[in-house]
Amino acid sequence: MMRKFFIILILSYVIVFKMTSCAPKVKNGYSKEHGFEGNISLSGAFALYPLAVVWSEDFKKIHPNVR
Repeated sequence: MMRKFFIILILSYVIVFKMTSCAPKVKNGYSKEHGFEGNISLSGAFALYPLAVVWSEDFKKIHPNVR
């Protein structure tokens, strides 16, 4: 009896977790009308930061809707 209760409890937690953890669809990405949209973020080695800044500036020239 107790084991059945714990199995039902665990399944209930899993179902509630799965239903509440779904994120809404984000409209960032690529579309034929707008091209690329959204944000690009970087984290990591500071030594590559100047190179990443140059890349991002060139990418923004081609795709102005990306931040």
